[in-house]
Amino acid sequence: MLLEREAELAQVAEALRAAAAGDSSLVLLTGPLGTGRTALLHQLPMLAEGEKIRVLRANAAPMEQDFDLGVVRQLFDSLLTGVPEDLRGQRIEAGVDLCRTVFSDDAPPLDENGAVTIPEEALYGLRSVLATAGAERPLLILVDDLQWVDTPSLRWLAFLVKRLHGLRAVLVCSLRDGYRRPGDPLLGEIVEAARRVLRPAPLSLGATKEVILEQFGVPGDEEFARACHESSAGNPLFLKSVLADLAMRGHRPTAEHAETARSLRPAQLRERLASSLRAQPRPPRDLAAAIAVLGDQAEPDLLGGWPGWTRSASWPRCATSTSWGWSPPSRSRAFSTGWCRTRSSPR
Repeated sequence: MLLEREAELAQVAEALRAAAAGDSSLVLLTGPLGTGRTALLHQLPMLAEGEKIRVLRANAAPMEQDFDLGVVRQLFDSLLTGVPEDLRGQRIEAGVDLCRTVFSDDAPPLDENGAVTIPEEALYGLRSVLATAGAERPLLILVDDLQWVDTPSLRWLAFLVKRLHGLRAVLVCSLRDGYRRPGDPLLGEIVEAARRVLRPAPLSLGATKEVILEQFGVPGDEEFARACHESSAGNPLFLKSVLADLAMRGHRPTAEHAETARSLRPAQLRERLASSLRAQPRPPRDLAAAIAVLGDQAEPDLLGGWPGWTRSASWPRCATSTSWGWSPPSRSRAFSTGWCRTRSSPR
């Protein structure tokens, strides 16, 4: 159930209409962990239903970052799936075989440092394949979790976003807050090229009540609904995790369980957040440990004196848990402290 995302869907639909008329663009979906970027991305193909639009999809994952050109392969596999063999061959041959760097099972070429590289001719060859497909019908290209895209694929995407003109395509990428690779210019180039940046807002109290109804099959008491909304700050992942845990405990959505909803920290969500924090560089992890220890006394000046942590160097990047990509921006320090304690405690 996708709630309160009509504005984002409308903007992508508008971008698709512009692409069909020849005005291609990049749309970026951003936000912290749990705000529903992936759910929204999965809903976008419905915009192509009944329309002559071809959808290409790729999902990046942290465990697949070493799979060179993995995201590019996914996109072009989805382009070729279901295509008759003769037409499939024509598309692969587009660009005078220069795109075989991707489709071939041979080891990709390496540069002088041993890193996978894509020759410039192949970059243009891959774009040529898209141009051929786009001439038949507009393209909706979806890439989920841009922060996990393998470097060779990221290099091609950075190349593509500067050359969308004439493709009749809309490229939609999701990017979690706090995961822009330090010093990686490729990701920065892609972000800067975005024509539209969509940031799904937290769910309202009304939407929270709808999620409660879906989970329990009955409307929740007003006090219970408000407690769930406050506890989750409208974050869909947080909200659904809390409700699922309450249901598993046999609780009903009544006022007597409102306080439990406020204080609950589901184990599954704790592990999800712990995994997110472990993927961060050292400064944010140190800051989380400091917040867990200092609690409500975790003021900036005090945190600046934490052993091994230099405020002047790290504070702009990790002053808040929001910048790490997992805490809703409207949460109080008490909320963030509680979650940091669940993740930073020694195991």
